[in-house]
Amino acid sequence: MKKKTHFGLLCLAFLLATHSLFSQGTSPESWRNISGEKYDWTKTMRPEQPYMHAYHQMQLMKIMLSYPDEKGNPVICYTFEQVLSLVKQMDAVTRGLPKTLYLVGWQYNGHDDKYPAWFEVNNALKRECDATGRESLLWLAKEARKYSTCISVHVNMTDAYDDSPLWDEYLSKGFISRNTDGTPMQIGVWNNRKAYQICYKNEWESGYAVRRIDALLELLPCIGEAGSIMIDAFFVRDNPYKKISWEEEESYQRRIFRYFRGKGIDVTHESFNRLREGKDLFIGLTPWYLWFEATEADYMKYPAYLTTGGASYLFAKQFPDLTKEQLQLGFLFGMSGRGEDCFGNLENGSLPDVNWIDKYRYQFYTGTLPYVYLNRYKPEKLTGKGENRVVYYNDDLTASLKDSTIIHHKRLLRDKDDLFIPVLWRDGREYMAYSVKGYSGKSWQLPPDWSDVHSVDIYKITPSGIFYKTSEVCTDGSVRLSLEPDEAVSVFPSTGCHKSGF
Repeated sequence: MKKKTHFGLLCLAFLLATHSLFSQGTSPESWRNISGEKYDWTKTMRPEQPYMHAYHQMQLMKIMLSYPDEKGNPVICYTFEQVLSLVKQMDAVTRGLPKTLYLVGWQYNGHDDKYPAWFEVNNALKRECDATGRESLLWLAKEARKYSTCISVHVNMTDAYDDSPLWDEYLSKGFISRNTDGTPMQIGVWNNRKAYQICYKNEWESGYAVRRIDALLELLPCIGEAGSIMIDAFFVRDNPYKKISWEEEESYQRRIFRYFRGKGIDVTHESFNRLREGKDLFIGLTPWYLWFEATEADYMKYPAYLTTGGASYLFAKQFPDLTKEQLQLGFLFGMSGRGEDCFGNLENGSLPDVNWIDKYRYQFYTGTLPYVYLNRYKPEKLTGKGENRVVYYNDDLTASLKDSTIIHHKRLLRDKDDLFIPVLWRDGREYMAYSVKGYSGKSWQLPPDWSDVHSVDIYKITPSGIFYKTSEVCTDGSVRLSLEPDEAVSVFPSTGCHKSGF
């Protein structure tokens, strides 16, 4: 006989060890006043509430830690301790670009296990010196902040599984959507288990959604510190048996977004357009999508500071035509690598890829680096079709597929896969140069605020830091660089004091 666990019992441990689940300074019933209305971003051209981060000026990623095997035992991809090693290397490669990393499979026996319950950290991922997985996860979050990285988690508020300790209660209380004939609405099969749709309205109105969220935030205070959480597969479906439309269900998604934001946490999620045709895109409520499969018209319509997301590298094999278009749009508007297809070998069960850092570096230098730069400007006009498209931004910035260039104030910033782009997230003057194939003696023009610079110091960027390489004299406001294939360097005004490793 299946053991039945009451929702309240699962929260009891938190009540005994912490404050009330409503310990954030709000009354227990204040969540009932949260609106489910659509937000019209066009009235202000701003988010409904300021986002917790400038998502268009940072990199967000997810990483698979663990998932259950056929017997339900955890398959380990990365432990919490191993994740910190990746974080350190990425911070060196990106020169301290702000980053958020969402952990997948952090709970129970791994990815998608036991939802809608999320009250236990996966102990198989812990450090030997820690008593629990929770201790190790919180340790990772604290350490990662030293390397410009926020640690948060990837969760699911849509799926419910019949092996969850909450299954019996959710089924009996009407929190599982039903088909017209009254059968529970199955929406997929993951980890060899059937997944069923949670009814957002019924879970919210009962107070269970709020209590479940609060319990998660009590379990993992690092989510609040990170200021964001990723909700996977947060798709909306109607509940025909209870005559609840998808439009009504969608209004409860907005309540969930607003509840999290009231706690100082932005919700990011999986897909911008896929399975969302004709539905609210939540512009101004949610800032970032893992798969930002925006169209040409979307890029021109929605400012990056309001909505942006990750590139489609992951889907090259599944959707080659869509991916080709997405990568072309990514060149024109910027595209940021999202990590998951670098860290794990997707053809080998997401187990660690020995070449992950090479894949990550390529995606960062050719994707995220120009993405951060282009996102600072407003696209005003697009001309041409297909591979002849050119986007004209404000401030005399252009990105051209026709000749594979990015040019700002007549200064070349990108020439195919050779890039020379300012590092604007760091104090002081610095450029980052990268080449896929390498080159010798290529000239790059410096901006007017470098007019007093007569020579530059060049440092090789590596996963363990930057190391002095050489110095070059500037001529007529330009500098000549020579790079090896797949080499990245930082360029600084010469100081006469060469310090490596910082």
